[in-house]
Amino acid sequence: IVEALPSHDRKGALQKQYQISNLHDIGLNPNLGPELLDDYLADFAAMHLEWTQRIDRATQTRILKKMMQRTNGGELVSILDVHRLFWSLERQVTFCINLLNAVPAAVADAEELIDTAELSLLNVDLLILVHKTLTLDLQRDSQQLGGVAPHVYYRDWLSRKAVVAGLTKDLLADHASSAHEKLLGLKRDTEP
Repeated sequence: IVEALPSHDRKGALQKQYQISNLHDIGLNPNLGPELLDDYLADFAAMHLEWTQRIDRATQTRILKKMMQRTNGGELVSILDVHRLFWSLERQVTFCINLLNAVPAAVADAEELIDTAELSLLNVDLLILVHKTLTLDLQRDSQQLGGVAPHVYYRDWLSRKAVVAGLTKDLLADHASSAHEKLLGLKRDTEP
């Protein structure tokens, strides 16, 4: 029920639910210290985000935390905030994790984007970054493939490209009526 509420009403509703819960009765304080909250986020990520082949749980947790803190406007202090923010960000976090799983070489730059990009265009900026990084991945010479045969590397690259192409189509469909320059540039780059 709380998840269906407008985002500005969720925190109050969560606090009311917490006060009538068994967690309140046994004295669990939802405001945890930084270390305990980091442990909680790691467990939360493991329960709510799909396992990915190319980026590990620690990376997923770091990305989840960065996105939540950026949206929150500062540090997280409560497990109630984690739930409230995840309900608002679940689709965006999943999009980001799937993109970065397809192109893990973009993780460091993506984390910087999460910290600095305009939030309303974050998915577009991430997609542009991933497109550029995926293109650079294909331009590696055989000495940079880490002992992988070129045909195996190319086959893997094609499968990662297919994932990025699918996520690109999804994002463009969601923003079909938008005329923002970044989206128009992305459309030009993806259409024949």
